[in-house]
Amino acid sequence: MYNAPNAASNYLDNLLMYNYVPTIVMPTHITDKPSTLIDHIYYSPGPKYNSSFSIHNGNIWCDITDRLPNYCLLVGDNTKNHRKNSFH
Repeated sequence: MYNAPNAASNYLDNLLMYNYVPTIVMPTHITDKPSTLIDHIYYSPGPKYNSSFSIHNGNIWCDITDRLPNYCLLVGDNTKNHRKNSFH
């Protein structure tokens, strides 16, 4: 028998066990009834993790639909490349 709360818990436990973390944590489906988080973006730093990267993520407020678009940007620090290619 399928148990939805148990299945969701197992799903999240497996993602976290393999170092995948959610980047979207705010509701993405907005209605007069309770809002829900129905979109998922997960990130895993992997074995070659570089601490100069940062994650910028969120939802874009949009009143033409009840589902909010979401985004996840991996932003790197390019200061080494700028210094290397600088003529100063």
